[in-house]
Amino acid sequence: MSNQRLHLPFPESAPPRAARRPFGRYLVEEGFISPDDLNRALNLQRHIDVPLGEILVAEGAISRREIPFVLSRQYHVPRVDLEQDPPDRRLRNMLPLELLLAFSAVPWLEVGDRLLVATSRPGAFEELRAEAGVLGERLMCVVADTEQINDHLNAVHGTALARRAARRVPLQESCRGWR
Repeated sequence: MSNQRLHLPFPESAPPRAARRPFGRYLVEEGFISPDDLNRALNLQRHIDVPLGEILVAEGAISRREIPFVLSRQYHVPRVDLEQDPPDRRLRNMLPLELLLAFSAVPWLEVGDRLLVATSRPGAFEELRAEAGVLGERLMCVVADTEQINDHLNAVHGTALARRAARRVPLQESCRGWR
């Protein structure tokens, strides 16, 4: 287990920053990828609906593990490794599952009156806070890897997700009733 929890005695939300550089431009300007890598990825993105980071990983321009590192620097928020420092399971129902899925997020740690939420989409965090209602005022962003978030959501909510998926199609249109 890491000692990150020891360094967060009085967490405060960072003030909203002025316009951020787009993710791709940030990667180029910080030396993570070349301009050619970015252009190739942007051309691919015009044809497929996939986040730029995933395209860059698939093309071998950047590693999957570098994405949370870059997002953490770009958005000036802490980065967590959910494998080394897993979310507090007591917090699993603090936010609606629909919100967690929509924003690729998981409640990670409660520190005082703050709830730190790990997400792979820090650019959408203010929208998550707004959707969370009154609880949104307590939420603070930390960045984590998308696959780690998905693994955690599956481990904690997998049964409920499978049940919902099985009933997503009305029975009369489904093969569930076939014998």
